[in-house]
Amino acid sequence: MKRHVSWQLPGWGRVGSTVMVGTMGIALLSPPSAAADTAALVGDYGSSGLLQTPTARMGTDGSFYGGFSYASPYSRYFITFQVLPWLEATLRYTSISNRRYGPVEFSGEQSYKDKAADVKIRLLDEGIYRPSIVLGFRDLGGTGLFQTEYLVANKQLGDFDVSLGVGWGYLANRGIVKNPFGLVADSYKRRDAGFGLGGTLNNNFFKGENIGLFGGVSYQTPIKGLSLQVEYDSNNYQSEPQSNRFAVSSPVNASVVYRRADWLQASVGIERGNTLMLRLVGTTNFNQDSKFPKYDPPPFPLLGPRPPLAVEPVQPVSPAPGGGEEKPSGTALDRGADITSAVKAAASLYGLKIGDVVVTGDRVTIQVADGREWLGTEIPGSLARQVAQAAPQVREVTVKGRDRDGLTAEITFDSQILRNDSQTRQQQADRPSGAAAGPPKQSRELPQSVIDPIAKALAEQGATLHALSVDGQTARAYVSQRRYRQIGQAFGRVGRVLSGLLPGNVERIEIIFLERSFEVISITFQREKLEKAARRDGSGSVEELWASSEIATPTSDWSTADYVVPNQYPIYNWNLAPRLRQTLGRPEAFVLYQLWARLDGEVQPLPGLTFNAGLGVNIYNNFNKLREGSDSKLPRVRSDVKEYLREGTTALVNLQGEYAFNVAPNTWGRVYGGLLEEMFGGVGGEFLYRPVNSDWAISADINWVKQRDYDQWFSFRDYQTITGHVVGYYRIDALGLNTSLRVGRYLARDWGATVDVSRTFDSGVTVGAFATKTNVSAERFGEGSFDKGIYLTIPLDQIFVRYSRGDMAWVYRPLTRDGGQVLSTRRPLISTTVGADGSELKRTWRNVLD
Repeated sequence: MKRHVSWQLPGWGRVGSTVMVGTMGIALLSPPSAAADTAALVGDYGSSGLLQTPTARMGTDGSFYGGFSYASPYSRYFITFQVLPWLEATLRYTSISNRRYGPVEFSGEQSYKDKAADVKIRLLDEGIYRPSIVLGFRDLGGTGLFQTEYLVANKQLGDFDVSLGVGWGYLANRGIVKNPFGLVADSYKRRDAGFGLGGTLNNNFFKGENIGLFGGVSYQTPIKGLSLQVEYDSNNYQSEPQSNRFAVSSPVNASVVYRRADWLQASVGIERGNTLMLRLVGTTNFNQDSKFPKYDPPPFPLLGPRPPLAVEPVQPVSPAPGGGEEKPSGTALDRGADITSAVKAAASLYGLKIGDVVVTGDRVTIQVADGREWLGTEIPGSLARQVAQAAPQVREVTVKGRDRDGLTAEITFDSQILRNDSQTRQQQADRPSGAAAGPPKQSRELPQSVIDPIAKALAEQGATLHALSVDGQTARAYVSQRRYRQIGQAFGRVGRVLSGLLPGNVERIEIIFLERSFEVISITFQREKLEKAARRDGSGSVEELWASSEIATPTSDWSTADYVVPNQYPIYNWNLAPRLRQTLGRPEAFVLYQLWARLDGEVQPLPGLTFNAGLGVNIYNNFNKLREGSDSKLPRVRSDVKEYLREGTTALVNLQGEYAFNVAPNTWGRVYGGLLEEMFGGVGGEFLYRPVNSDWAISADINWVKQRDYDQWFSFRDYQTITGHVVGYYRIDALGLNTSLRVGRYLARDWGATVDVSRTFDSGVTVGAFATKTNVSAERFGEGSFDKGIYLTIPLDQIFVRYSRGDMAWVYRPLTRDGGQVLSTRRPLISTTVGADGSELKRTWRNVLD
């Protein structure tokens, strides 16, 4: 019987680490969170509890615990997630020190290991007079060595927290009360004494001749952080796993718990009346951002006055002979009457009154006498456009007045931009129906005095300016960014640069974010709203900024902008970093690992075209201990992991070419080929439809692949297949859950479906679970019956002192089998287009000013 775990999918190896050790370390090393007393006290099994018995307590939403407990002969290592406010999940490994894993010649002196998963569901919240009630399942499925089901209630009475519960299975070994479900059916009176295979579910729930009654009290002493616990244990320890039986001096267990702020719990106690218990737990909360300081450049300041207009300087007029000043014919000064008439005629269309029109050289000032709301509408631009058309020599038009609140408002326009815009509109109106539009007419070439400061400031913020257009009061910038994981923060950093450096007359700014050279989302905002919010003086807020902004699908191509940054390609990127990959729980040794260095390189010679490669170089490993091979009855698409680990210690991890492109609005595609992952190479394509501001998306992919040789260089094995899927994505916003359903053909030529459910917390940490069922029978699939697992993704900016879009991804599978296995390609479109997720933008808008 195999009891080993694969912790890493092919293609997830960019940052590999041990789930138990790594996540426990994150919990222990995380700085104190902002809130206090949000973590529940943790018991020996890793879930909220006293010592051996569970309680109905849960941590606040997003709580995470990682740690270990020891009570001879059991050492338990666990991680626990508060997945939802009412759902707690635990993953645990138990070492039984007085039992060997297997024969000495195969497993050496390694102690027996058992893996387990627990779930707790809150049925009732605590009230003034009612207790909190929880239904729990310990060691759910699999071998079930410690399997128990329980119902427990808790009530807070001052400094005392009292729990009382009833248990089946392991918690009923001391029970003398008959199982009430036995009155329903005789089958509930018997509980299977055998143990199942890893990764399977059994049918023992709420069964057994008797039930056990347990309970306890936790007392918060006057000393801050110090609690005393005592419990009645309903297990008699006479029917322990692996034929163990322990002497028990007392059914009462007791401990002392010290809680340091909200990030550490340490406990010592006595169990069974004669056994020392030690426990250490690190806690954090995934809904709270890391408190590690960031040393990236601060946001661009928006405290000073706006820049002047970006217009070419007016050439001085040469003096006339005799010392007089010669007036150019046809200047604005000569045409004051025509200008005034044109302005008043335009104003009459809006029922607007004009107080005065002042012509000064090549500048015109229009005084609006009306007090109605005209700022932010098309009215000022329409008046200025009339002046620009009536007087070609006018260079600037300023519209002044008071808005409905009585505040003075003033907007200045560049007349040349207005004239060009009018010509473009006329050309479009005169174009015959059905004629090709062609590239839009550029309004004018922007001066480098505008472009260079913007490009430099964006680069300091981790962003790249690709193109820019300015049309009167509106500016449109095409930007990509490589630093900020949260699209709200990325928008804020880019928006502040543009607001601080664009010409002073620009009032409306559109930012179009690019990913892999194609447009994914358009965010249009009012410059004044961001300026006010950035002051943090109460004159504005991020909520007002959100209410006045527009989120939309990009409708323009960055290559047609007024100014396109020259010589953008080729783009080079590379990265060299140490890596750790491992497998846990194998019979040869509990931890088999490799320390290696990975060099990744990428070149983008043209928009959308990318070539990338990854080289892994071995530093040290103990994979020479691997001996157990695959016994799979299916094509060995994953279960030959032993051979890949042993022979591919230094390898070409991937070598791939890809072309990504926009198919239509909200629709993207890509085609790719090469050495796609550690175990397969081939060619394929993918399409994704993802409407902006929508909670759903759909994609389809098709791939022809061939299995790579174990050394992971350029040779291949004989096995080849076609694999592909249609995937639907849907976000359940009320629960904060991301779901997907994948249907299609898997690597072992089996057909079926995968359900994936995950939650991304406010910190960016994602916790998820998946299960795949195909047309392969449980017998052919092998131990575990079907593929399933959980995963954890932690953003690097939560543990680094700089912002980053990278993450660490860990996957836990009870067993690695061949059924239901998916090709792991780099950068699927659903992750590339995360910037198009309007709901994600809304969730992260709170970080606009960060």
